[in-house]
Amino acid sequence: MHRSGTSLLGGLLEKLGVIFPGEKFGPDIHNPEGYFEWKEIVDLQERLLIDLDRWWPSYKGCLPLPKGWLERTATKKVRLRIIELLSAELASNKIIAIKDPRSSRLLPLWLLIADKLKIPIKIILSVRDPSEVAISLVNRDAHVTGMNYTRAQQLWFRHNFEVIDYCSSSIPLTVVDYSKWFSEPEKQLEHIIQSYDELNPSKFEIRHALSFIKKDLRRSYNKKVNLRRSTKTLYDLLVSSDFSRKRLESISLSPYFFSISSSDSPPREFLENFPETWSLWIKKWIYHPAPTFTDNLSVNDCIHLQVFGASTLDWESHIWIDKLPIKIQSNVENPIKFSFGRITFVKPMYESKASENKLKIALNLTLPSLEESNLWLKNLRTYNVIFDPNPSHIYLLRALGCNAFWIDPSSASNGWLLDGVAVNPSKWASLLGLPTPADRHLIVCGHLGSDWDSSFAQEANYCSDSSKLPISYFPGWFDLSLTTAESSLALAGWILYASTHCTRFIVSDQQCNPLSRQIFSDVLPYSINSLSINTPCSPAELRAEVYGKQFRALAEERPSPNTLDVFRWTNNQKPLASILVSLYNYEEYILDALQGAAEQTQNQIELIVVDDCSKDKGLFLVRDWMSDLIKAESHPFVSVRLVKHLTNSGLSVSRNTAFGLAGSDWCFVLDADNLLLKDALSFCLSCTSEATEKLAVVHPLIKVSADNSRLDDVRSLVGGASWQREGFLSHNFIDAMALVRKSAWKHVGGYTHIEGGWEDYDFWCKLIEAGFFGIQCPSIQAIYRSHSTSMSHIATNRSWKALEKTLAERHHWLDL
Repeated sequence: MHRSGTSLLGGLLEKLGVIFPGEKFGPDIHNPEGYFEWKEIVDLQERLLIDLDRWWPSYKGCLPLPKGWLERTATKKVRLRIIELLSAELASNKIIAIKDPRSSRLLPLWLLIADKLKIPIKIILSVRDPSEVAISLVNRDAHVTGMNYTRAQQLWFRHNFEVIDYCSSSIPLTVVDYSKWFSEPEKQLEHIIQSYDELNPSKFEIRHALSFIKKDLRRSYNKKVNLRRSTKTLYDLLVSSDFSRKRLESISLSPYFFSISSSDSPPREFLENFPETWSLWIKKWIYHPAPTFTDNLSVNDCIHLQVFGASTLDWESHIWIDKLPIKIQSNVENPIKFSFGRITFVKPMYESKASENKLKIALNLTLPSLEESNLWLKNLRTYNVIFDPNPSHIYLLRALGCNAFWIDPSSASNGWLLDGVAVNPSKWASLLGLPTPADRHLIVCGHLGSDWDSSFAQEANYCSDSSKLPISYFPGWFDLSLTTAESSLALAGWILYASTHCTRFIVSDQQCNPLSRQIFSDVLPYSINSLSINTPCSPAELRAEVYGKQFRALAEERPSPNTLDVFRWTNNQKPLASILVSLYNYEEYILDALQGAAEQTQNQIELIVVDDCSKDKGLFLVRDWMSDLIKAESHPFVSVRLVKHLTNSGLSVSRNTAFGLAGSDWCFVLDADNLLLKDALSFCLSCTSEATEKLAVVHPLIKVSADNSRLDDVRSLVGGASWQREGFLSHNFIDAMALVRKSAWKHVGGYTHIEGGWEDYDFWCKLIEAGFFGIQCPSIQAIYRSHSTSMSHIATNRSWKALEKTLAERHHWLDL
């Protein structure tokens, strides 16, 4: 029985040398040591109980199995599959064990399997106080299955009674008492070893097994359940191992004890007359799995398939039709007629032996409104079989007297989307304008937003890395016009092909309707459930999601590359301050930045420009400007220098190169697209006169000047807050344009390259962690030029989440 210590027993047997074959379920909060259950066996038995309408935790799980259940198609299929699985394991000649509480109810099936394989079968029954089991089941399952103490007690009785009732004198049965593992473990373990000659453990294995018993994992319950007399009697018989046939027959199996309460199964007439209660019914059964159709559909003349809640113009209908348990044999002699919502197969298209009646099948994809409920139900009742992908709908339809079954989204194609227009690339092209999906691409369908579009376009412009996972983007996919059943069938086939050939199939959640959302999350074998991810803001972030990784911006310490002096002049005086300019493809801004530097009222300053392999004319503009500058009668510089990186290395490295070349103690960091006001250096230097050596940064107020391409930027000033550690916890509020002490820069190792930006934020954090601080220069001394080609707009704003993760990992005190 579930929650009766079977996993503890499985762990002990494994330590004694017993093999538990197959892929196992991992540990969880309910079983921290694991379950020791063969996953495929559990799935087979779970599905069989569901298809027999006896799902174990449901109220019908308390009832006897249906008459003739061993001869049903579903049971025969499970039996053949288990025989196939066991045959491969028996060749090892080792002691194997199958652990699954569901086997208690299906024991006759296992006896047939053992007889077929000519193998001995021995049973160990783990028994736990039914009061404890009931409390554990209710605590775990009440919110999902509606488990209550009465049902839990009924389940305990049914699972334990049927085991000893099925067993004959020729089938060895050993009962272990769960409580004795904690009171007298050595004695009970010895009892198991003596019961089975096959077990011959060493002393080490016995000690290892006993060490598996952890008393702190046993939950004790103060509450006790009021047990029925028959339950108490059965428990006493089991733990005393006195369960003779005569004693068993004395236990009362009253019909009342196993009756179904009216609250679980309201009268059919009630549901028919009060459709407003259907939503409550759906809510109650939302977690219950529904039976599938396990017999073979046979058709002789023709079949009428009606779709409710969609039409043949909806591609979603064809995806579900492809999952119906009927075998479709495509043949030009078997014409198919389409009408709105209906498909008629005019001649025989199914394997069958005998059936002269027309078969009417309904595919239901809706729950109607109150106004349409009576007509909906009336129409559905005229169909022989109803299929629905929503399990809770199945329970409602069955309660209303309909022959309804669940469509298993994992089932194989019946052939509907494997032939004809559905797999014809020329039809995809002519009807939909879609190319054949590329193998191993990310297929992205639907518009993912303007941020995605911008970053996708940016990647196309600047990224030539062929190792990156390629992306096929169809932003207008949800706007496809489907005016014929043929076009919707073609789209369904295209989706199926794409999902099985691509690396991942991704859709825009905002554009999905409920029908398509269910298909993308449950049916397509390799699809990302769009509900489980946020709309990615960049292709790089999407790739990280696909690979199951948290997307982080690259952070690395990059050395400065080899450089080339393009221009250099000095009058050999020591500078009082340096202006450091990093340049990359800013030819339209750089001369304004240099002119602002040349107009400084502070004298005896140094100007260093580092070009990071610009692709435009910026380098030559700077060279010519410097050449003209030194010919002028007056300027504030004692040194001007232009160096070029021989390889592109990024903004952080450009700044580090400039700092390394600087000859002064204080350096003002200036990006090539920004401006300094004339008093910037003199005002900022004046703030350093009375500070300690731990002063590392003087940051001025900065005016924001947005051009016509950035009408969205309404800021007037940046850098308004004072430098305090607490201010950096959730964001960066100090701009990179600031006066920085060179010795502090050197102490923390300079700037770190961070892909996408925030290298200045990271630099400030490193200074704080090293004990440095900054102060504010309380006047506007610089201009931040906001434009659409700035790094912050192109890269940083589109890498926000990745940058947050990277900075949070590098500086654990941040709260990003």
